[in-house]
Parts: sequence; C-alpha cells; structure tokens
Amino acid sequence: MKSLRSNKRILPTHHIVLKQVLRETRFGQFTLAFLVAFFACSVVVWLTGDSGETFFDGIWFSFQVVSTIGFGDVVTTHIVARIIAMVLSIISIFYLAIITGVVVSFFNQSIRARQRNTIENYITRLEYLRGKVPSQSSERIGEIIEKLQRLEGMTKEELDELSEELSE
Repeated sequence: MKSLRSNKRILPTHHIVLKQVLRETRFGQFTLAFLVAFFACSVVVWLTGDSGETFFDGIWFSFQVVSTIGFGDVVTTHIVARIIAMVLSIISIFYLAIITGVVVSFFNQSIRARQRNTIENYITRLEYLRGKVPSQSSERIGEIIEKLQRLEGMTKEELDELSEELSE
C-alpha cells in the first residue's frame, strides 16, 4: 500500500513542545528571578562573612540552602545573611515546584500531540478506504470521520456510541 500521507509530521517534535511549555509557563522569567535571588544571597554571605569566605563560599552556602543539604561547612552568623537565606529557601521551594509543573506539562502536551497524531492517521486511512468502497459504505465512513474530527468535544455517551459503532 502506498503512503497515504506525505512525510509531513503531525506530531510536533519534543523540542517544539518543550519550547511551547517553557513559553506558556514563563519558566525563563522564573528562572531568571531565582538566579538573581541565588546570587544575591551568595554575595550577601560573601560580603558579611566573618572568617574570610570567598565568593565561591557564598555560592556554596546558597546551594546548600536551595538543595536543603546544609553541610554546615559554610555558615553565616550575620542577621542580614540569615534573613536572605530564609527568603532564598522559600523562593527555592516555589521554584522546584515550578520545575515539577513544567515537566508534567511537557509530558501531558506530548501525550496529547501523540493522540492527535494517531487520530489523524486513522482518519487518513479511513479517507483512503472511503474511496475504495461502495457509496453506501462510503457514506458510513464519512459519518465516522466527522465524529472522529470532533472527538475532543464528545460526551461520554457519544464516545460509548462511537466505540460501539467502530467495533461492529
């Protein structure tokens, strides 16, 4: 059987879906805000350090706060640095939740795109079959195609009815 469709892909590639999810969730803006808070905390710890901490020590301290590791090898006793660390801790909780949401959204949209691709391929095969059968069967196939094209808006009863029709 010859190809029913050109090589045009219906299913968007994963990087297109990822770009769409990142744009819709404004993940770049949240990441920028998080990085500003992270480096601000690092600078404050570095500048308020009592025992000669380096800028990298400030970054290490911020990493421990964000990851909740808290090794304790770099600590701060300055009240401003502690307040900034508390704020960074709260911000990091929200940021990690946003990352989880972005990942879930990516996979949900990928699954939806794959489902649309499957339905469109099925419709294409039905259209091909429609041209090869008698007119009465062709009309029936046309009705099924119309229902498949509005599949997402169907009620449960309509879906059950379509399922029964397709299994006959």
